[in-house]
Amino acid sequence: MMLGFGSVEIALAFWLSIASTILCVVYGIVKWNETGNKKPGEDA
Repeated sequence: MMLGFGSVEIALAFWLSIASTILCVVYGIVKWNETGNKKPGEDA
């Protein structure tokens, strides 16, 4: 048993969901002020 969970699979699912939440929050903070609109004629 890991952290009181019944099995390793449950603990793994718990930790992966926490990790994905943290990753999504960090990605959102990093990309917060980026603009998606380019000026006409501007190369990508």
